Parts: sequence; C-alpha cells; structure tokens
Amino acid sequence: LEESLKEKTGLSKVIVAPSGNDFESTQVSVGKAAADYLNGCLCKNDVLGLAWGMSFKKILPYIKDRSALGITTVQLMGGVATSEFVDPQRIVSQITNRLGARGVLKSVPVVVDSWKIKKALLSDSGVREMMEKVSECTRALMGIGSAIPEESSICRANVVSRGEMLKIHESGAVGDVIGWFIDAEGKVIDTPMNERMMSPAPEVVKQIPEKIIETSGLIKLEPTIAAIRGRWVDVLIIDEELAGAIDKRL
Repeated sequence: LEESLKEKTGLSKVIVAPSGNDFESTQVSVGKAAADYLNGCLCKNDVLGLAWGMSFKKILPYIKDRSALGITTVQLMGGVATSEFVDPQRIVSQITNRLGARGVLKSVPVVVDSWKIKKALLSDSGVREMMEKVSECTRALMGIGSAIPEESSICRANVVSRGEMLKIHESGAVGDVIGWFIDAEGKVIDTPMNERMMSPAPEVVKQIPEKIIETSGLIKLEPTIAAIRGRWVDVLIIDEELAGAIDKRL
C-alpha cells in the first residue's frame, strides 16, 4: 500500500500504520508512527514547523528528547481558541518540550477580527519573528482539517461558527491545512477569513523542504487527496483503512 501510494502520488514517503478497532486506537497507531518518524528523521539544527490538531495529542507519549540536536520549533498558526475542548497552544508547547527544543511560539488567535488587528499584531517583534522563521523551516508537521462542521477542529475550537463553516463547505472547501481552506484540487478557497488568518502564506508553507502530514480516519479521505493534489505534503502518515481508500480513488 505504501509503495502503491508513493508511485501514484509522487510523494517522497508514505507511512501506513495499522487501523485499530475504533477511531481512538487508530489515532494512537498513526500518532506512534508519526512520532517514530520524527524521532528518526530530525537532524542537528533542524527548524520544525508545528501546526496543531487533536490528533497530535496521540504523538506526545512517543516523542523522544532531541535536545542534543539543537532543534528549533516554530508555531505555524495562531494558537488561541475559545474552547474547553481543545487547547492548541498547549499541544504545540508540549511537543516542543518533549523534543527539548527552543520554541518560537506566540499566543495569538487563529483568526483575528479584522485586517487592521492582524497588521497590528504583525508589528509585534515576537509575532513577526514567528512568521518570518517559517521561511527557515526545514520540516513541518501538520494535520488536515475537515470542512464538515461536526468534524472540523477549527469549528470545535470555536475559531469559526457552525454557520460560517457551512458556508465555507458549500463554497467548495473539502478541508483545511493550517487554517487555509482548500478545494478538491488543493487550491485555497477565497473566504472572508483569509485576510484575518494568523498563519503564514500558503506559498511560504509549500516551500518548506519536508512537509509531513499526519492524519487518520475515512472522514479525511477528500481532504487528504486534496492536500496531495495541491502539493501541501511530502511525507504522508496515515492509517491502513484511509490509505486503502485513497489508493482506490487515485
């Protein structure tokens, strides 16, 4: 399955983890595979971009200390959300601490209320360093969000309302990568959120040499295919059931 997907997609690496008896155990399986890959691939002075998502909690227990390598982590998107369900900032901080890395992190919202607020935040030296450091990333660890309100981490974190998410979905979005909503071909959808998004520009993210996407579950079928088509990913880490579905679709 790994070789078939690699051949069909042109990705540099595909890692397929066993699917579990339920979604929770599947997430653990994929999380461990992602941690194992990180533990083995990180090199001296690597700059690792980190997004956030609920599935990244499953990676944490298996990450090894890499403090001897002098790694720097960079926050790839805003991490303040008004939800008790998910704490984005804490997830990024915990991964940074487990790696023994220096973190370029900043407490800013995922989406702000206006372009003027975003411009003001970008004038802050710490926020500016965080955004500029993304261009120095040698790798990035990201997830894929769903555009279906009930399955979207961004929606569950109260970054966007259910009504807003429905409109975004109806406009053609199948999922998101670090907050940028994409269509079935992986192209960024034009939404009112775009100019208020506290995430680096898509073209900056795509220039990162190794973009690692970790995701699981059949609900991520369309978003994952879109991310592949849009060149948002180089290394794909997924579960066997999802991998089989993608293989049949491509």
